[in-house]
Amino acid sequence: DSAEGFDIALVRRTDVLYKPGYQTYYSVDQAQMNETWQMKVVGDTDNTFYQLSVIAPDSPPILGSVAVDASNLAATQVSFQLTSDNRPTRLSIYANPGAISASIPLTVNGTVDTAQVPIFEGSLVAEYELTDLAELGGALVTKVVDLSVLPSGTYHLWVRADDGVNQPVSTYAEIPSVMAAGVQSVYGTNPVWLAKDDFNPMASVGAANAIVIDHSNDFPTEWNATISTEFDAETRSLYIEWKANSHPDTDLYRLLFGNTSMNPTQVITVGNSIQEIGANGLATDVEVGFVTLRDIQPGVTYYLMVEGVDTETGNTVRSQEFTLFVEPGTFSLTSAQSTVNVAAGGSATVPVTLNADEALFFPNVWLSSDLGEAAAGITARFADDVDGLVGINPGNNTRQFEINVDASVPQGTYPIEITGYAGEAKETLTI
Repeated sequence: DSAEGFDIALVRRTDVLYKPGYQTYYSVDQAQMNETWQMKVVGDTDNTFYQLSVIAPDSPPILGSVAVDASNLAATQVSFQLTSDNRPTRLSIYANPGAISASIPLTVNGTVDTAQVPIFEGSLVAEYELTDLAELGGALVTKVVDLSVLPSGTYHLWVRADDGVNQPVSTYAEIPSVMAAGVQSVYGTNPVWLAKDDFNPMASVGAANAIVIDHSNDFPTEWNATISTEFDAETRSLYIEWKANSHPDTDLYRLLFGNTSMNPTQVITVGNSIQEIGANGLATDVEVGFVTLRDIQPGVTYYLMVEGVDTETGNTVRSQEFTLFVEPGTFSLTSAQSTVNVAAGGSATVPVTLNADEALFFPNVWLSSDLGEAAAGITARFADDVDGLVGINPGNNTRQFEINVDASVPQGTYPIEITGYAGEAKETLTI
């Protein structure tokens, strides 16, 4: 059709070309680790584009065949099979001296029941960063650890694998013979497989091997301890620090001291040792004990030793004896008028001077007077004596001593004794 003066044409245009895309999901329940998986596509693979991706998360590590042979405590063998998708995977070995399982109450729909759960606690024995594909791929691996450093007791070893992504996996080590007789799988015997539908957590306890450690017969009788001391003159205190005794059963320390060699008369119970803190603020491998002894007196010899104790058996061992002596400094009292004549009814003033050739431990020497041999009617006191405490020191080394004689005092020679005290040291001046 056309209008007058115009040509009309119909044009068909395709704006967008749509091509269908298809996504198909397949799930494999309880997929085996450490195996090679393949996918086969059947169809027109020449003209159709296929893309394959694995979208499931990594499986948690699987620990199997965990066993311990402690026939030689110093070279205890811990074996295991570990399968882990991630590296490094940290493998830790712990020693638990307590219970390995517990019964806990559960309430389900108002009904109270109980369930057994494993307990994983204790001291870290060894730790490894596993990066070798063989060690992460299910091969049987054996690590050697030293259990002889543990205190006496009954222990169960447990192993933990942590890949840093999934929940850590833990299981107790069994007796090698029991483990060898168990049912083998691709992951070893009695594997701890958290992702498995029917996994029973109590399987991680299994036939846990109880390891008995007894050091009661090898407690030391001598101890050459590493001891350091630091005296603080301002607080009159002595800080004492020592490296812990190497015997693992030593769990308490005492400081023994007295004023006669090998005859302690006083005891301070210190407690156990702690890990020393390094310059970086973190704990080191060195364990130390320490105590502060206060009220140290100068001029007195202190004989000290440290005693290590095994509180379970009562066994004890003493360190070598060490001594402390703090110089008090020497002094004397003199007077320019050691003899003074005073008429009855009169008075006199006598200077008392402190002489010290070296620094004194105590800053002041305290003065007192004794008129026990003077006649009645003779009185004496230090000038400026307000409260009865008169001190003298190298910076102010002279004090005035005032003597008053009553008119009734008969003629005669009367000694007056002035004594200076500096801690346990004392010196006397007779006027």
